[in-house]
Amino acid sequence: MSTGQSIDALISAPLTAVSKANAMLLSGQAQFILEQCFKEKDGVYRPVLIKLEYSTTDGKTEYFYLPLLTLLPMNNLAVDKVNIKFNVEVTSTVTHESVVKDTDNEAKPRILKKKAKIGAKIGSQDKENSSESGISVAIKAKQISLTKGITTLIDLYSKNIITSSE
Repeated sequence: MSTGQSIDALISAPLTAVSKANAMLLSGQAQFILEQCFKEKDGVYRPVLIKLEYSTTDGKTEYFYLPLLTLLPMNNLAVDKVNIKFNVEVTSTVTHESVVKDTDNEAKPRILKKKAKIGAKIGSQDKENSSESGISVAIKAKQISLTKGITTLIDLYSKNIITSSE
């Protein structure tokens, strides 16, 4: 019979995975913005500009350049809510006394602290026991506000659109 894993490892694994997934979402958005909305040369990022044409009321054709960043919707997703449900089979429990050391690093035998370790496993592969133990993770992501830096950039670009008749 397997002793399973520590309950600490079983609980922390999905939480760590959610944290990593959230970091991947945010990193992916930043990478997309830098790779698609800017051109880098010598360590300086310049916005990718779209040349647009319009006609004035007197029939002239004029042009303006608009940064791509201001046209694209920002999918700024982040993990909003996580529900993790455990139903595990306890495979072992161990309680032992631990000697607490004083500041001079000497063991003080009269000062004991009890510690417990619980071993558990999540389900077995056979269908008969599958309802008895398991783990379910439900993650809800939501659109979060754009960062102040992105909103400042978009605002700066929007206020500085220059037209020309070329």
